[in-house]
Amino acid sequence: MMTPLAFCRLQNQNEIARKYNSAEAFIARTIRKDATFCAISMTEIKIEQLVFSYNKSVPLIKCSALSLEQGNIYALVGSNGSGKTTFLKLLLGLLKPTEGTITGIADNRIAFVPDYNGLYESLSVLENIKFRLSLYNRRYRTEKQNVLELLSKYKLSNEQNKLVRDLSLGMKKKVALICAMAVEPSVLILDEPTGGLDADAQHELSLMLSRFMDSERIIICTSHDSEFLRALPKCRIVSFPMEQ
Repeated sequence: MMTPLAFCRLQNQNEIARKYNSAEAFIARTIRKDATFCAISMTEIKIEQLVFSYNKSVPLIKCSALSLEQGNIYALVGSNGSGKTTFLKLLLGLLKPTEGTITGIADNRIAFVPDYNGLYESLSVLENIKFRLSLYNRRYRTEKQNVLELLSKYKLSNEQNKLVRDLSLGMKKKVALICAMAVEPSVLILDEPTGGLDADAQHELSLMLSRFMDSERIIICTSHDSEFLRALPKCRIVSFPMEQ
């Protein structure tokens, strides 16, 4: 359970985070109100006749058909402003298509890691993980062993009680990914996970994703780093701007 002090720190940080479209908002809006989730059983996400436009005149995204299948990592690659993050927001349900449909994602447990990590700087590593679990109606008491194993596997056991603001950028990226892994998603979405990282930190992040990937998951990420993408198993490139 989160301590009263941690809760107060979180409340203060929430006032700031809301102004910047925090990760909490992204995640909470993708979770069903009844907090029930199906098992990892979907086979693919289907996109058909998708069109999205901000100004209703010039489409930013046009895709006649695309299937995102289990057991694969999909890398959204393209220049800034080409629609990659907008596409992620469409998948998350934060934007509605101008035309077309996206099916196969609504009944799955989704975890999202934004480019700014989505962590609460005034909370500890462990408090951030506990808070993320609570968004999915999962109790730390029952998830404790899995969380501690994740912290140990990725060499963060000694950092679990440190405030996030005292961590390096590389460690923050790892914590953000562990927060997502802890809820055991069937669909993991990451926006620019390697932003600001050096080659060693990028390699470590690619290993984390490679180990987490299995035949029943879909991972979707945006990235400009070709070395990082080459290190990912079963990585398929989706080019932007999307004008299929």
